[in-house]
Amino acid sequence: MSRMWFKSVLGKNTGKQRYKCNECEKHFYKGAKYHKHTEKVKLIALKMYSEGMSKSVIAQVLNLPYGTVSR
Repeated sequence: MSRMWFKSVLGKNTGKQRYKCNECEKHFYKGAKYHKHTEKVKLIALKMYSEGMSKSVIAQVLNLPYGTVSR
C-alpha cells in the first residue's frame, strides 16, 4: 500500500515541510489547521446566490473574502 501523501520540495522555502496528496494533488503543511465554514454559512451563501445576489455582495454581507465565496 502506498502512502496517501509525500514530501514536496517545490515552492518557496518557508522553513516548514510541505506535503502533496497523491489523490487530489493538493499541497498542505503538516499540522496546519485549515478554516472550514459551517454548513449553515454555505447554505446561506448558496441561497443568496440563487436569489440573484452577486458574489461580491454575498462576501460583504457574510464578512467572507471574495475568493472564498467565488469557489
